[in-house]
Amino acid sequence: MSDTLFDMPTETVAESKPDERKRKDWLNLAAMAKLTNPDPTWHWCSWESVNGGQSVKGSATTEKKSGGMKWLPKSEHDTVIVSDADLQAQRDKYEAETGNCSECEGTKEQWAGWNHETGHKWKPCTKCGATGKAVRA
Repeated sequence: MSDTLFDMPTETVAESKPDERKRKDWLNLAAMAKLTNPDPTWHWCSWESVNGGQSVKGSATTEKKSGGMKWLPKSEHDTVIVSDADLQAQRDKYEAETGNCSECEGTKEQWAGWNHETGHKWKPCTKCGATGKAVRA
C-alpha cells in the first residue's frame, strides 16, 4: 500500500503524537549568525529565493497573548542573505557540538510531511540510517 506523501509505504511513516516534536529552524539560526547584534528573540517572518540563497527578513519578537509571535514594525525588520553554505555550516556546527545527525537531531526519525487531518508524519532518518548519530563524510 502506498501513502500519497512522497509515495512511501504506509508502514514506514509514523503519525505524530500530541506532544509534537520541535525541530531546529536552520534558516533562523543561519540568519541570526549573519546579524551584527542578534537579539535572542529574533525570528524570520518572510523569505524569498534569490540568486545564491534566500533573502530572509525578520526582527526581534514578543509573544502574543494568543501564543503566537509578534514582530516589530516592518520598517525595523532586518534583511540578510542566507546561502546554502550558511545553512550547511549551521548543520555542521550542530553535528560537531552534539554528535547528533542534523536531519533527525538524534531522534532517529526525520520529518516526512504534514496532513491537516493526521498532523505531522515521521519516517526513519535516511541521512544517518536511523542511528541518530552524525555521519562523517
